[in-house]
Amino acid sequence: MENGEEMQTLIKAARSGSVQSVKQALEFGIDVDALSSDHWTALMAASEEGHTDVVELLLANQANVDTKDLDGATALYIACYYGQVGAARALLASGAAIEMADDQGFTALMSASEKGYADVVELLLANNANVDTQLPNGDTALNIACWYGQVGAVVGAVRALLASGAAIELADDQGITPLMSASLKGHTDVVELLLANKASVNTQLPNGATALKVACEHGQVGAVRALLASGAAIELADDRGVTPLMSASKNGHTDVVKLLLPNARQAAQDPSMCLISQPTGGMTEVKPTQPNRWDATWGEAATRDC
Repeated sequence: MENGEEMQTLIKAARSGSVQSVKQALEFGIDVDALSSDHWTALMAASEEGHTDVVELLLANQANVDTKDLDGATALYIACYYGQVGAARALLASGAAIEMADDQGFTALMSASEKGYADVVELLLANNANVDTQLPNGDTALNIACWYGQVGAVVGAVRALLASGAAIELADDQGITPLMSASLKGHTDVVELLLANKASVNTQLPNGATALKVACEHGQVGAVRALLASGAAIELADDRGVTPLMSASKNGHTDVVKLLLPNARQAAQDPSMCLISQPTGGMTEVKPTQPNRWDATWGEAATRDC
């Protein structure tokens, strides 16, 4: 076989999970670190698929544990990205560089956190992964989990990060905290977990927006409910004077408006706002007395006349 064919034989065998085929390829003399055109090795292929026995065999045959692909990812990063905890454990036992990042600055911990693989996150943290490493934009594994995490899967990863001392208020370079990320994305269980761990509920972005404001803007009713239960300041406006109620109304989030109204003093007291009991297509139109500031509709009858 030519070198290219030999390399493909080994990588294909590793990806298939056939220990016997990998042994035969190595006995034939194929380089254990042979690279594909995209700079992948057999170790990377086995790590992606979670073939722990093949990973261990390749490592026992002196495979380079920290080779990078064209994007800067190592076998450990790849295993963590795909949630392959057994492969990740074998790689760490062979000295894989736990902090080695890809070309964008993502570490193995960040990749596992993004995907919500709590068991992988716990493994990495138990092996002393830096819980607060930041991307060039300031994101940490915690903020990444709260922002990108899969609904229903990410809470375990967040819990593991918090248990290892992740800085709960560490914001990215836009000032976005983990609580803001989870609130905007509607990860209610994560919002509740962060609040239970004493996340500051009224931290403001440089433009004055809070977690409550961004949750209202994006119609995340579960997050809004959790934030209000933890004492979020319902009247705290951004630097343009826009409150959470205004933001929810402007974007047509009726359920959020209904949730806010019983607690929003401005609805009854703010002279700049006029609530008009005139149904428009089954909805009630809401307008400010100062024209062109904002307008929206909601399905709740107005509480006072103009």
